[in-house]
Formats: sequence, C-alpha cells, structure tokens
Amino acid sequence: MPFATTDPSDLAFRRSWIEECREAFRTGQRFQYGIIRADEVIGECSIHPIDDRTASIGFWVHVEHVRQGVASAVATALTRAALKAGCETVCIRHDRANAASGSIAARLGYERIGEEPHSIDAPGQTGTSVVWVLTGTV
Repeated sequence: MPFATTDPSDLAFRRSWIEECREAFRTGQRFQYGIIRADEVIGECSIHPIDDRTASIGFWVHVEHVRQGVASAVATALTRAALKAGCETVCIRHDRANAASGSIAARLGYERIGEEPHSIDAPGQTGTSVVWVLTGTV
C-alpha cells in the first residue's frame, strides 16, 4: 500500500485518487472509507467485491493508533457489511510480516487457507500474502 507509507503532498494526486475512489464506489468495484477519530484520519478500509458471492476486505491503521482495537472494530464492521450485502465468503489478505492482521482474522473466525505472492510496496513487507476466508456469519 504505497499510499499508506507516505502522505502525498501533491494536491493534483490527492484529487485524482479521491476521484478514482468515487468512481470505483459508484460502479461497485470498491467501497473505500476513511477511519476517522476525533476529526483526524487515522486509517483506511475497504470492501472489494470479487463476484456476486465473494468480497475481500482490507484495512490499515496509522502506527500511532495500533493496539487500540481500531482495526478489530473495522474488520468486524466490514465483515458484517459484506455478509449483510449478500456475500457468502469474505477474504482477508495481509503481508506475512503483519501478524496483528492475522490475529484479527483468526479472532473473527476466518480460516487461514494459504499464502500467495504479492508486490512489495512498503518497508518491512515480505512479498507473501497470507490468505484468510470466512464463510457464513460473524
């Protein structure tokens, strides 16, 4: 997530990214949300429909706000929203180095089904995603 490693100062880039998110939302390709606490953006989360029955969720929280239950609450809300929208299967993928996301997935009842390669786009990533799947309800 290159956008999560630095805060782009270029206003044109920010406007372009927001417009891309709006269009993806409008067309049902991706539903992206800011995580806001006390008027401060502290993270981002999203639901990515894969097909009519499956969605992938993603979330990140700024390092100053980790270990406070924010990511767990967000992952719970995203999972419930995807299931309520009719998805039968919800997936979480995270870099192998991100044990906290794996703990969240496990606590929510997701099953670890394997690993797959991904591009490295942030410091500390391994290039291997851990894949978790939940079928049913939270």
